[in-house]
Amino acid sequence: MSVDLLIRIERMNYILGALLAGVAAFVMARSDAMGVLVGAVLSCVNFTVMRRLVQRWLAAPPDRRGPQSLLILPKMVGLMVLMSLAMWLLPISGLGVLIGFSVFLASIAVEMVRYVIVPPPSKPEADE
Repeated sequence: MSVDLLIRIERMNYILGALLAGVAAFVMARSDAMGVLVGAVLSCVNFTVMRRLVQRWLAAPPDRRGPQSLLILPKMVGLMVLMSLAMWLLPISGLGVLIGFSVFLASIAVEMVRYVIVPPPSKPEADE
């Protein structure tokens, strides 16, 4: 998997998150719609941070990749803290947050289907 595919998934995550939040604003109760919005935003931020971490790991020499993988721990703790604070401080529903946060699964599925149907052009091999 290339970094370009991760960038495409990230872009689709933002698009589907915005669409889902917009639809939820019209068809769901206020607390549910706000939960969808908060969940989608947290999902998008989480995926962006993960993509940047993966880019950094792939750019690092193989012997330095192990210690850099420990950066995922503070990211996960931060995500859990943000999710807990949102649920505690904002008038949102847990079901809405769950629906909004799961948008990354749909973005991965959409991009995988697009990848199978229209694969990216192969890079030309250098002549020796």
